[in-house]
Amino acid sequence: MHIERHGSGQPLLLLHGLGSSARVWRPILPALAQHRLVLAPDLPGFGQSPRPLRRLHWRRWPTRSRHGW
Repeated sequence: MHIERHGSGQPLLLLHGLGSSARVWRPILPALAQHRLVLAPDLPGFGQSPRPLRRLHWRRWPTRSRHGW
């Protein structure tokens, strides 16, 4: 899974909406990254993240993202 990382400090996770990508956060990333470690992932099948090889229920995404697709 592709994750954009900017800044340092306490993490702040930004999730894009359906049909979007982490690029939606780019206009505000510099300001947020001055104070926090900003993590903006492309969810599976969006932006630069590959589509899963098999269909997964959205509730399994956190487990799969930690262990790889």
